[in-house]
Amino acid sequence: MATPRYPGAAPFNSQQSRIFYGRDRDIDRLLTLIRVEKKVLLYSRSGLGKTSLLEAGIIPRLPKEYIPISIRLFASVKGASSPVDRVVEALQKATTDFKKLPASVLDELIQQGAGQHSLWYWFKRLQQAGFAKDAESGEEKVFFLVFDQFEELFTYPDKEIQEFKNQFYDLTERRIPDEVATAIALTRESKPDLLNRQTISSLHHPLNVKTVMAIRSDRLSLLNHLSDKIPDIQQVFCVIEPLDKQQASDAIVKPALDPSPLLSSKPFTYHPAALEKIIFKLTDEGTQPIETTQLQIVCHRIEEIAIQKQAAAKGDESVEIRQEDLPEFKNIFLNFYNDSTGKLPPKEQPGARRLIEDELIRNRQRISLDEEICKDYISETSLKILVDTHLLRAERNSFDRFSYEISHDTLVEPILESQKAYLQEQERLHMEEQRQQELKELREKQEAAAREQEAKMAEMQKEQRRKERERLRKMRLQRTIIIIVSISLLISLGLGYWGFVNFCDAARQRDIAQGKEQEAVRNLIAFKNAQYNIFVNSATRMRRQADYDKAVESFEEAKRWLHAQVATSPISDTVHCNIFTMLFSGADKTNTVADLDLQALRTEALADSVKDFKALDDSIANCRLLASRSTAIQQILAEANTNFAQKKFIVALELLRQAYREDPNRSATVEKFDDVKSEAIRAYQKDIKFYQEMNDQAELDRATRLLEQVRAIKI
Repeated sequence: MATPRYPGAAPFNSQQSRIFYGRDRDIDRLLTLIRVEKKVLLYSRSGLGKTSLLEAGIIPRLPKEYIPISIRLFASVKGASSPVDRVVEALQKATTDFKKLPASVLDELIQQGAGQHSLWYWFKRLQQAGFAKDAESGEEKVFFLVFDQFEELFTYPDKEIQEFKNQFYDLTERRIPDEVATAIALTRESKPDLLNRQTISSLHHPLNVKTVMAIRSDRLSLLNHLSDKIPDIQQVFCVIEPLDKQQASDAIVKPALDPSPLLSSKPFTYHPAALEKIIFKLTDEGTQPIETTQLQIVCHRIEEIAIQKQAAAKGDESVEIRQEDLPEFKNIFLNFYNDSTGKLPPKEQPGARRLIEDELIRNRQRISLDEEICKDYISETSLKILVDTHLLRAERNSFDRFSYEISHDTLVEPILESQKAYLQEQERLHMEEQRQQELKELREKQEAAAREQEAKMAEMQKEQRRKERERLRKMRLQRTIIIIVSISLLISLGLGYWGFVNFCDAARQRDIAQGKEQEAVRNLIAFKNAQYNIFVNSATRMRRQADYDKAVESFEEAKRWLHAQVATSPISDTVHCNIFTMLFSGADKTNTVADLDLQALRTEALADSVKDFKALDDSIANCRLLASRSTAIQQILAEANTNFAQKKFIVALELLRQAYREDPNRSATVEKFDDVKSEAIRAYQKDIKFYQEMNDQAELDRATRLLEQVRAIKI
């Protein structure tokens, strides 16, 4: 498989030493210390490339008399090998199968009480078998132990740490352990022929062992647990600093120019403006040092872009990365994590997230898990994809299977941030689902109420038609009577004239009465509408004040006053009736223009009433829903106040935002959110100023990150 020019999140290995640039000064400095010192402590903060420096910078350049032994202890998990066993496994991997070693007098000494197979025992066995001597020059070889991520030792139980410390002391500081010396003395008395002078001399011959221990700078204090047996563990040290601009430029440009056909892409170049922008972005606009891992992730993505451009180029046309070709720099690690998991089949992605976020990270530290455990979450093919993207790293374990771990410590925090965002999104979706269910139930209730109302309206319509038929029957009877009366009136002109005068007077009186009735109707409507508006305005004010029970009462009261009217029958005596009962009144051919106008007024008022009834029902249902959730919102606000009092500002802000989104009517929530956010910004700005004065970079970074998180939270 072709080798990428930039490994991304994975560290460089010894096969990539020819494309490892930017650390020449550090390599020379560390090699000098290794040649003259027995123990060297290498430290830096996470993300600056300690592993790459050792694997691709130091080990390939060691003198030939050195036997490099790369050791990873891994974080302690149930069933994992002990630290001593991990060293023995690495030693066997770097030298030979211990089963092939010739028989040794040491095995006889173990039977005499010299303990089990210790580190000193295995190194001494290799020395006696000739692995510690150069075959050509005869010079004594150096066992060079390279402990990467040495802080993982302190995740093991105290008993195993103590055992490692004692055995490491015997291996590096003593010619021969006490129990072996005692066993030699006992054996010389019981079996004098077994131990001759040459054998005893070889047992006392010192082991040539050197070590380099790489550890994160924020874990240096853990080494105090070893100082009683290894007092010089921090005496000789080498500090790795972030890349400067020139080192970063070399690490970006030079690997791209390498002509090796074994690399993933053909050689390509960078336009000066593109190179300047990369460095500008990696330093956060010139304000931060450059992290090696971050640089490699960006350049790994750029190499993928270069491969795409090379595929589209004609012939052997050279490819140049220009400014417009560069990827998005914001949230580099988070994007890398999401892009890597996004390359899996959709059905595998949830399992991959559970594996990485819940299993491969414990107590905010990455751990290693056997492939059989990992396959419970995703397939072997998906594991290979994640290894190919360098999100995961695979290493063969003592069971002759692979163990998987997250490729770098700098990915732990972005992964946890992604997990937090994912859980928040799931919670939001769950709450939205609940809200939609509640709205669905509310709509069903409203629809049921509407159907019931329609049934009542149909019944009212039926009753109205019956009354209308009765009215028409009476009108026909009245016409018959009028005809009979008219005929009778013709019999007597005198009586007819007198009747005609009376009839005209009655008509005038009826018109006057109808005018007064219509005026009364209009006055009553105005009064009822005014009272209706009073209740609606009161309910709206109560709802804004989150007093939902009183708001419901006012809305209910408004319904009782909704557009009630008094209508006048066009014929016969005055009839008082509701607008709904008058809707289906048919207009007789004898109705006057005033009567028709009154019916049009009733129809229009009915339409307004139906619309307002629906709006009131929606408002009442909404108030009742908010009232039912008011207790939960009060609990959220109480929890927010508690966290604010404890200066847990981010938690308090998130709770206040949640409370506001649950009930936007509470204006006090917005005011409280603004107060808490202002207080948080002042507190973190004060912390930043304090840590700047104290020159505490770790705490300064933490306070700066918290300030950015606070500013990013919006209501």
